[in-house]
Order: sequence, then C-alpha cells, then structure tokens
Amino acid sequence: MGVTVTSEQWRSKEQILRDLAKAFHFSATALAANRRGKLAWSQIRSTFLVLVRPLVFATGFAIAPLFLWTVLAMLDGRGNSAESFAYVMSCMASPADVWADWGGLRTTLALIITLTGLVVGAIFASRFSMALYFDLIDHVVLIREGRVESSEHELLRKNGKDPVENYYFHFKSEKFPVSRKAFLALDCGAAYYLYVLPRSRRLVAVEPKIRPSDSPDGA
Repeated sequence: MGVTVTSEQWRSKEQILRDLAKAFHFSATALAANRRGKLAWSQIRSTFLVLVRPLVFATGFAIAPLFLWTVLAMLDGRGNSAESFAYVMSCMASPADVWADWGGLRTTLALIITLTGLVVGAIFASRFSMALYFDLIDHVVLIREGRVESSEHELLRKNGKDPVENYYFHFKSEKFPVSRKAFLALDCGAAYYLYVLPRSRRLVAVEPKIRPSDSPDGA
C-alpha cells in the first residue's frame, strides 16, 4: 500500500534544509562539495561503511562455525585456543577422521552448522554493491532538479506481526528509498536539488530550491 503525504505544518525552506541535513547526515561543507558535483570526505567515510557492511556480516557468518567448534574442542580437552583451532582445521582437512573421532551425530551437526554459516555468509556477500564501489572511486555526484514527492509503503506480515514500513522519494521516473526521518523532513511536491551517485543511484543529499541564483554548478 502506498500513501503520499503532504506536510501538515508550514516550515521555511531553511528549516526544511536543516531537517534534510539531519536526515541524510550531510554538513554545509558536504553540501558545498555536492553542489560542485563532488562527494565530500565525510560522505565518502559514511558510504564506505555502507559498502563494506555486507562483507563484515559475510565474514562473521563464515568464521562463526570455526569459533564455535574451537570452543567445543577446548571444552573437549583439546588444549588451549590455538591448539583447539589447529585441531578443528585438521578435522576439516580430514573429514573421515572427524567421523571416526566424533561419531555420526556430532559430525552431521558440525556439517549443518558450518554449511549454514557459509550459506548465510554468501547471501550477505552477494549484497556487496560494485556500483557503489565504483561511485566511491570516482567521487562524482550527479545533480538533478525538479519536484519531489514522498510515499510510504506498508508490507503486511503474517501472524499479526507489525507491518514493515518503507519510505521513498519520487523524482520523475525514479524512486529512492529513504529513512522515515527523511520522509518526514520533505515538503512533498516542492522543488528540490537532488545529489545522486551515478551508478548506484544512492541519494546523498537533498536541498530545497530557494532562488534561481542558488543553482548548483551542475544543475
């Protein structure tokens, strides 16, 4: 279900800009860089964290089974952490020895947990965005000008669970996912400058159009 919401309280464009800056976490310095068609260093840092987050989760799920089995090996009297880890690695190299040493049930359980960790890790790794990676290398921001609408979409879930709410900005034929804070900050239907990464189409900043003389360099 999609709902377009307009602002219920009048705000100046300066206040709207402050609200959008808080929602998108950009400073006056970052906005000045965006107006020149460049990504600011503060935005590079925050975008880099977004970029590597899937890899961090992927690595965590991939190595979690090793950590678990190392702890179990320590509890089983296989020595300290280093010795237990070496034992686990040797078991992975010789599955037949694991079957003989641990038995069928424990070996099957170890295999299931290990494969689950690898599968979940692969799912997170698949979310790594090469488009965002190249956007970070180029540091280029596209500037778009026009009217922006906002919408809220509810995804109903089974078993009476609370619905998942998603928020979007609509600009011409494009739809940008945004946070609830950004959704509430927008004066729906007004004219804005949007600062977008060219490949990933990630929205890094938005500012209301105040005067024609305030046009950014690339608009």
